[in-house]
Amino acid sequence: MPHTGSIASGENFTDVDVRNTNKVCLIGKTTAETLFGDGDPVGQIVRIKNAPFTVVGELAPKGVGGFGNDQDDIVYVPYTSAMKRLSGGTAFRSLVVQAASPEAVPEVQEAITELLRQRHRMPPTAS
Repeated sequence: MPHTGSIASGENFTDVDVRNTNKVCLIGKTTAETLFGDGDPVGQIVRIKNAPFTVVGELAPKGVGGFGNDQDDIVYVPYTSAMKRLSGGTAFRSLVVQAASPEAVPEVQEAITELLRQRHRMPPTAS
């Protein structure tokens, strides 16, 4: 699935990018400034583990997070590209999910739990 955050310039990667394990990425403002200064990062190439990824979009700035980390010092790639081209694996080690609102968290949590149970053929009572 494409990244769901706000895009400041360029475009999001697409479902096609995910299906085809395309070497595309979205970068945060800090990453863009570090790599390209004041220049437009869209269309530029960044190397991740020596693989060339094309920047298709720059994310809208988020600033410093709750733990003091720079949320704009980031690069997103399609998960399929990360698995095939960067980690060499075919399994998720972790998954980060963001709900649209705090009120939506229980519904999102249930939907993810149900999907994982279906995919792993687990009965509803298994945890």
